Amino acid sequence: MVNDDTLNAIVTAFIINRISENNFSFYHNGEKYTFKTYEEIGQTLKDEMIKSLNSRYPKANYKSDSYRHHPKYVHDGGRITPIVIIKLCHFYEYQTCESPTWKNSLAHSIISITIRESISKIPGYSDAPWGF
Repeated sequence: MVNDDTLNAIVTAFIINRISENNFSFYHNGEKYTFKTYEEIGQTLKDEMIKSLNSRYPKANYKSDSYRHHPKYVHDGGRITPIVIIKLCHFYEYQTCESPTWKNSLAHSIISITIRESISKIPGYSDAPWGF
């Protein structure tokens, strides 16, 4: 199960480039979608993870508790790098992919956007050629 520290790091990474007039907008399945709070983003991720756990382990009957965002920029004394965010997103995907709604979920869009934006922040990425 993905813990709150991991979710906080993913949500923090997602919001860094999504801030626009105090909301967090993106396109999901061709439609503009806007979150109003960090907590909505984290709760979306948490709820989809619980769906996955219940799909994988139906007798366990997992419940989703309330998500409270605590910005996460540092772990073990070091700044969280784009590579770490990408790996955290891959870990989240691994834990959440059992849900039948995963591929078309808001959570999937959040994770895909976070991975894409984190890749563009890897040192040297902007200097690499766009094409040959």
